[in-house]
Amino acid sequence: MFLWCSFWLVRNFVRLGRVSEAETLYEQLLGYTKKLKLCSEMVDPVSGEALGNFHQALSHLAIIVAGLELNQAMQE
Repeated sequence: MFLWCSFWLVRNFVRLGRVSEAETLYEQLLGYTKKLKLCSEMVDPVSGEALGNFHQALSHLAIIVAGLELNQAMQE
């Protein structure tokens, strides 16, 4: 699973008003981060194994943007 696209799905759930689903998916995706809370480009959804480039800035940016939008939606 490509993490950037998965966090994009979180953002779309927020925009559709499906905040609880967005929150559930966001928390699930955060579970794929490693011990130092760093993540890779992709993750095997079955094993949780990091795939692709590791310490991927694009994935970290997606975490931040999705988190900000989710937080704002939860406050409203």
